[in-house]
Amino acid sequence: MKVSKQNIKNLLSSVSSDGRGAFERFYNLYYDQVFRFAYYCLGEKEACKEVVSDVFFSIWKSKARLKEIDNIDTYLYITVRNEALRHISRSNSVNKIQMYDNRPLYQGGFGPFYEGEYQGGTKFFAIRPWDDSKDDEHPDNKNTEAAIEFFSQQHDKPFLMCLGLWKPHCPYTSPKRFFDLYKDKKLPLPKGFKPGDLDDVPDMGRNMVDSLARFKYDGTPESETLWRQFLEAYCANNSFADWNIGRVLDALDNSPYADNTIVVFCSDNGYHCGEKLRWEKGTMWEQSAYCPMMIRLPKSMREQEKFRPNKGATCEVPVGLIDIYPTLVDLCGLTPPVQKLDGESMRSLLMNPKMKSDRINLTTYSENLSSVRDVRYRLITYPDGTQELYDLKKDPYEWKNLIGDDKYKEVVARLEKRIPTTWAKSLGGRFEVAKQQRESAKKSLKK
Repeated sequence: MKVSKQNIKNLLSSVSSDGRGAFERFYNLYYDQVFRFAYYCLGEKEACKEVVSDVFFSIWKSKARLKEIDNIDTYLYITVRNEALRHISRSNSVNKIQMYDNRPLYQGGFGPFYEGEYQGGTKFFAIRPWDDSKDDEHPDNKNTEAAIEFFSQQHDKPFLMCLGLWKPHCPYTSPKRFFDLYKDKKLPLPKGFKPGDLDDVPDMGRNMVDSLARFKYDGTPESETLWRQFLEAYCANNSFADWNIGRVLDALDNSPYADNTIVVFCSDNGYHCGEKLRWEKGTMWEQSAYCPMMIRLPKSMREQEKFRPNKGATCEVPVGLIDIYPTLVDLCGLTPPVQKLDGESMRSLLMNPKMKSDRINLTTYSENLSSVRDVRYRLITYPDGTQELYDLKKDPYEWKNLIGDDKYKEVVARLEKRIPTTWAKSLGGRFEVAKQQRESAKKSLKK
């Protein structure tokens, strides 16, 4: 679409006047052009994405100059060229830490290794203790060591260091010594385990369990024994992850960066270990939708900003992983993006974990399948209109579906207002999405 010179001049003037809406229009108008310039300079799409982001950030910081620019194309090209040169310089000078690539060990799951016999008749849930003498070969240990090495290096600029651990994800392949911690412990099934738990669950809820379950609990001694074996393996792998996380935190605390580094610990999902007669994730209930999240602020920030309490506290207000990014932007004093974010900063909750809040957490699984959670209640709505409602204060394991109780009509009505009225259409699986992205990039480069 052709845009007149006068319209461009007006747009640049609006951006100069601190117009976020105008900057968003500017971003959308020139993104493809900036990307093409970056690709011309670098010839690498992943590097281009980083440079393009830096270019627009640089433009926003110096936006007051835009109204003085006569030729925006030349200005953009020079800006892209300069940022590309900085990128090349950084890439050549920074001692990068290479995280271990576990993909060759996947073979259909979240490795490593799948040879031999498998517990429960499935590769996905293999219980295969790792040889303790080969600690340095385990992918999680390799990545942990890379993180430890990162903190031993000198960093003159702010950094973001991300560490992902596979475990406790199945298959359960932590070192053998962590399995030994639970050997012969005869762990009981979780307190939330209850035979007949699905009797008051709508058909769609029960179908989710049946269709997604790798194996079912059928009440037989063999079934219960198998579940206990999986529970021991799950605990062993959690202990393994805890050990690696502790090593990273120790390295940080013994480094020069301990007093100015924010630590965020989280998982990507919750997990059933027998609750709702299920093993795995993939449901809308608390055990699957709830995931751990802990944020540690450095001492200097706690004292300067008067965050309380200093020694940690639990916040009962529901938040989501989507809130992490705006929280870090807020805590670090960065300029927020011009785009409207779905997440919300948790800064106020960090300052006062006991504060009252009407925040909710929305979990969606597919179109018209949602769970809305506030401090006390969870409302699940299925595509066929059937629902579940649980009072998590009185019923933390979600044993009693209250949806038919007239006493909770107002609660249901209040939570229903937070369910999306429009839904994005699925783009398909990761292979379909990757194909669409490749085709879009080709079209962009041909322009």
